[in-house]
Amino acid sequence: MRKAGIDPAKIKGSESYARLPPLEPKAVWVADNYSHLHEQPVIFYALCVYSHMVGVADGVNVGLAWAYVAIRVVHSFIQIMSNFVPLRFMAFSIGSLVLMIIAARNGLALFGL
Repeated sequence: MRKAGIDPAKIKGSESYARLPPLEPKAVWVADNYSHLHEQPVIFYALCVYSHMVGVADGVNVGLAWAYVAIRVVHSFIQIMSNFVPLRFMAFSIGSLVLMIIAARNGLALFGL
């Protein structure tokens, strides 16, 4: 913010964002990545807690959880380094699939299957 000449004390809310000077694209990519880490991964955290509570924290779910973490790290590096959307989307899609598998396994455990 200092490099862009932005005074944080003058930012009062979303209405003042429109008056800010444009930021470098890489700075925006990093900010967007930080925001993304508060979206889908929150579902992952809840699924991890649920898996532990209902006893589905077996080797398969633990492996899937670590795979999801690794995929999110790759996604973050793609976003902050090059932001090549097709590659980033592929990483996001694979991570989403892993998350859906964890959710499905937890759902099956709920019904004792």
